[in-house]
Amino acid sequence: VREEVMHILSDSVLLCNRGVWTVDEWAIGGHSMGGHMAIAAVADEFSSTMKKVVLWGVGAYPDPNTYPCKRSLREFKDVNALVVNGSNDEFVKRAKCMEGKVVEFEAKMPPASGNPISAGVLPPGDMRRGHTYNVTIEGGNHAGCAHYGPQMSPFPDGIRSITLEQQQRRMAEVTGNFLLGKDKRD
Repeated sequence: VREEVMHILSDSVLLCNRGVWTVDEWAIGGHSMGGHMAIAAVADEFSSTMKKVVLWGVGAYPDPNTYPCKRSLREFKDVNALVVNGSNDEFVKRAKCMEGKVVEFEAKMPPASGNPISAGVLPPGDMRRGHTYNVTIEGGNHAGCAHYGPQMSPFPDGIRSITLEQQQRRMAEVTGNFLLGKDKRD
């Protein structure tokens, strides 16, 4: 799968370079392991054109044995990252409990923006380059970042206390605002 995704991304960038498409900046995102793939794509291949990375349900940096990254995202001073997790996401909670994972994640991601984000509202005018924006969807869980029902393996996910539609609407809203570089109130 990794090779197929990289091939599609490479073809897309090539079409831009040939003038077929006009795209100045690209964004890439993924849920859970797809988020790890997105990090690896930017860190290894596409840092010159990928300027935004969106991660849903991700609490740890990719395992180097699965998704080796030549560089960390922190090394790219013009890449912004959005990390959206549910407050009831057991996968993210467990990843953060593993020894050194939080420290590693924070050390390899662009520095935190320093401004808390809540309810899908980005700080006005604060879309500076080279920062990570962390958003917690209260009541959301890991499976609610997608649409595949309860996740039981390798362990049970947390129970969502909001509807799937509420979680996904909030995620879509904050993601759209991040990608457009604007505050919800604009």
